[in-house]
Amino acid sequence: MPEPPIGPAKDRRRSRRVLTGAVLVAIVLGGLVVAGIYYFIHRSPTSLGRASVVWQSPASGLSAGDKRSIGAAVIAARNAGDSALSIGGNGRQPQFVITQVQRSGQWAVLSAAVHVNPAAGVLAAEPVFFIAHAHGSGWTLAFPSSASFCALLRQLPSGLVYSADYQYFGC
Repeated sequence: MPEPPIGPAKDRRRSRRVLTGAVLVAIVLGGLVVAGIYYFIHRSPTSLGRASVVWQSPASGLSAGDKRSIGAAVIAARNAGDSALSIGGNGRQPQFVITQVQRSGQWAVLSAAVHVNPAAGVLAAEPVFFIAHAHGSGWTLAFPSSASFCALLRQLPSGLVYSADYQYFGC
């Protein structure tokens, strides 16, 4: 039976195992660093929690695709920092509950209540009111804080808003 090698051959095998282990540790740590950088780049700059949109209003002529598109636009506007939707910062996960929808052709007027903590009750507050305009396969939204809000409000078909609404929003 041959004797196990001692000396330089044994040291080389040990060195290879240590080197292999060090390379694996470096790869894992590098992956964690890349994952951490990805997380911090892709989270919103104001530490917003994940928002959701819940449809409580009857369909009112909106298809499932319309609802998805409008819901995605609401969340995108919130993440972009629209002041009308700034509720629920500091990691909270608010729900925007669509409570009223009126549609006429390519236009819709919507109201939403905001649940900052979906597990708790709704706080009495002014609803989020916004205009949606269909174009192609998506919807453009305008909130009262949007620069284009008054111009879009004036383009709405008659019957979607009352004349007093123009004065209420200062348009």
